[in-house]
Amino acid sequence: MELNIEEISNKNYSFQWNHLMKPIKVDITIPNLSGLKHSVWGDWGAMYSFELDNNQSIALSYDETPANITQKKLQINSPMLASVRDNYPYYIVVEDEAKNIKMNLFIDQNYDLGRVEVTNPDNQMVFVESMREANTGGSGAFI
Repeated sequence: MELNIEEISNKNYSFQWNHLMKPIKVDITIPNLSGLKHSVWGDWGAMYSFELDNNQSIALSYDETPANITQKKLQINSPMLASVRDNYPYYIVVEDEAKNIKMNLFIDQNYDLGRVEVTNPDNQMVFVESMREANTGGSGAFI
């Protein structure tokens, strides 16, 4: 499946993260990717890297409080495992340096959010949520 840049531009993704018994709503908005300099490569599937600027950046908020993220490249990758690619042909990488976490937003063929994985710098999983199993949030520690 080839990435439709127009379809994913300005897309908003939301999920709920339970943190110490208090749910946190996470909202992420992908900027308009049309016209941004990007590269494409990959072995098992296409990998895209978009160079972001001050006018086109990722919007991230926790419980409607904006986070100041400084991510300069947006990566949209194809999962390595074919069994994962069948359901989620791409995942979007969003990094929050202040919280020291990386979020992988797995999207389906309709560009809808299907799964979220959050890792810390040691690639330890701190949160996993499958939107198909439960839309009310998963568990895990929020760093």
